[in-house]
Amino acid sequence: MDPTPTRMTLVPFSTRYDLDDERWTSQVAQLRRSLQHEVGLDAPARTTPGTKGSVDELIVALGTSGAITAVVEIVRAFLDRDRTRNVEMTWTDAGGNERYVRVTAEGAASDALRPVVEALGRQLGHS
Repeated sequence: MDPTPTRMTLVPFSTRYDLDDERWTSQVAQLRRSLQHEVGLDAPARTTPGTKGSVDELIVALGTSGAITAVVEIVRAFLDRDRTRNVEMTWTDAGGNERYVRVTAEGAASDALRPVVEALGRQLGHS
């Protein structure tokens, strides 16, 4: 098993708010605080210029199955609070391939995150 934690980038979006809307930036700040408190951020949040504002990239290190579970639960709770939210999740698998999933609020209520959990669990050696 590779002792290096898998880094995952999370990018939250809303279909209701512009990226620079104060109401949206407040919601993203709460997501950032939740991730920081539960699993820690692996790097300071990066802001990437977008077409309607800036996009926050939240980077977490996933070294244990507990960290994976915590991130999934935080993302699920974040999406449950507003049905117009989406989160893009990107990571590199053990073979060096970039993996990507975009989870919508509707998808979070189902098993849409199960493939993410399973893939990351296998990568960490927790099948």
